Amino acid sequence: MALLLTSIFVLLFICLITTGLLKKKKIFFPLLVITVLFTGYQITTMIQVINEKQKEQIAHTVSEQGGTLVEYEKVSVHQSPFESFGISTDAEYQIYKVKVNKNGKPEIGWYRTVNAVVGSDEGEWIWEPRGK
Repeated sequence: MALLLTSIFVLLFICLITTGLLKKKKIFFPLLVITVLFTGYQITTMIQVINEKQKEQIAHTVSEQGGTLVEYEKVSVHQSPFESFGISTDAEYQIYKVKVNKNGKPEIGWYRTVNAVVGSDEGEWIWEPRGK
């Protein structure tokens, strides 16, 4: 839906430019404001969807290991270690500081992805108790 609306705005701009109507300030400014607001809304929505997907994946893995997710915080994103040797890969891993309840006891540890494609959270998720 968002892609369709963006395409409509782009086509509208092209039509206005080719017809010369864009030079009129009564049309240009409101259209510019609407486009900027819509683009900001799209970016914000996309970030929220990605964050929700990450939370669901972490909660699922924690529950598979007999725990309940309490809270999590993204600590860092690292590129593949091969990048330093000049070998280009599409792998990265993300590190989260995670607080979970396991067997009724709170536990804090690190949760990371490995073998994930850049820009996605697909890959193997590994839980490491605090201290590793």
